[in-house]
Amino acid sequence: MSTLQNELRAQAVKLFDDIKTLTFDGVGVTRESYGAGVDVTVKHLVDFAALHGIETSFDGAANLVFSLPGSGDTPALWSGSHLDSLPQSGNYDGLAGVIAGVLCLVRLKREGRVLSRPFKVIGFVGEESVWFGKGYTGSSAMWGKLKPEDLALASRNSGRTLGQCLQEAGADMARISAGQPVVDLRDFAGYIELHIEQGPVMVQRGWPTAVVSGIRGSRRHPKVLGSVAIGRCGENSLDGPTHYCPVK
Repeated sequence: MSTLQNELRAQAVKLFDDIKTLTFDGVGVTRESYGAGVDVTVKHLVDFAALHGIETSFDGAANLVFSLPGSGDTPALWSGSHLDSLPQSGNYDGLAGVIAGVLCLVRLKREGRVLSRPFKVIGFVGEESVWFGKGYTGSSAMWGKLKPEDLALASRNSGRTLGQCLQEAGADMARISAGQPVVDLRDFAGYIELHIEQGPVMVQRGWPTAVVSGIRGSRRHPKVLGSVAIGRCGENSLDGPTHYCPVK
């Protein structure tokens, strides 16, 4: 491993440790969508980027964008993930994809490498559905997919509506409310995301990395079931990456 690779590894460890300290809630980390935990994470990443000559900006949905100076308007390859988390969550969910992308930019700049197309990184400030009862708020706002009833949803923590949170974050509410994208679709040539596996398969098989070839969608049922009693047996597991065969 080269000296630069060792340096980038150390920077990754420090970024994770610093942000964990900033957002630790006594049990895990809590980074509420459009809340204090995300705000302090954004500030820390912006400061880190500035130290390494990486430019930062915010798109029309208040998502954080990282790019190399002089990237221009050529359609870019994008990477990244979400900056928010569940309450009392793990530190790597989402954040790993953003930090990995930012460190790729640092390496490109340090080595003076020029790619055939720009490489940009995005940190979505809203993804987890626990805060507003709706997931993917950051990307949905970016693509003009939020409906009026979505913007009226209230945060379980602050009580502010999603629309209020977006407006306070500086989002382009005129376009979002009109159901219009707040980014130029021509700026996107592709998107790739690094994410931790939230299941047991890679650990069990000794795989350091793997490529996702498909993903199962989800359907949520937020209604309360009154007095209906539901029995549960077996063990807890995140449904997305859990194989049906070993489910107990």
